[in-house]
Amino acid sequence: MELRQIQYFMKVAKREGTYKELIEAVMNGDFDMALIGPVPKHEKKIVGTTLFTDNIVAVLPTSQPLANQSTIKLSQLRDESFVLFPEEYLLREIIVQAGEQLGFKPKVSLDGVEIDSIKGLVSAGLGVALIPEFTLVDGFPRSTVKVPIKCKSPTEQLGLILCFLFEKLCYFNNSVGCFNHIIN
Repeated sequence: MELRQIQYFMKVAKREGTYKELIEAVMNGDFDMALIGPVPKHEKKIVGTTLFTDNIVAVLPTSQPLANQSTIKLSQLRDESFVLFPEEYLLREIIVQAGEQLGFKPKVSLDGVEIDSIKGLVSAGLGVALIPEFTLVDGFPRSTVKVPIKCKSPTEQLGLILCFLFEKLCYFNNSVGCFNHIIN
């Protein structure tokens, strides 16, 4: 069965939130499933399935000196101002930890709550960003370039989480059950 065959009884809504907020929404029954990354490993009431792994890439203003490089090392961004998600977002933590492993703490010029806001702030020349490459599939804002990170690039797994109503028994409504069947 394909997703388009079952979509007549599925309602899909896009809502963004922090890693913790999305997990709690699934556990509380507010959502049947959520796409998050990385896949939670220590939550007893939910189960995660890895859909794919994606590289984190640099998005730079075209005026940035590294913008014409085919690849860059994360350490080359040590003196740049970063546009990141707010502190409670896991992707920010992943990026900060990657910088710290290379001996620097990213200087944050601005926070953006949504990925499109972050790309827009980079386009305005207000900093550089590290974001999952799949978020650029439809292109990127004017005055920006995507530059792959060479070698030790942080990665993010995007996974599907499904709610357990009981510790050992899992409830799948029709749409969640069909979606789970398609991906597995």
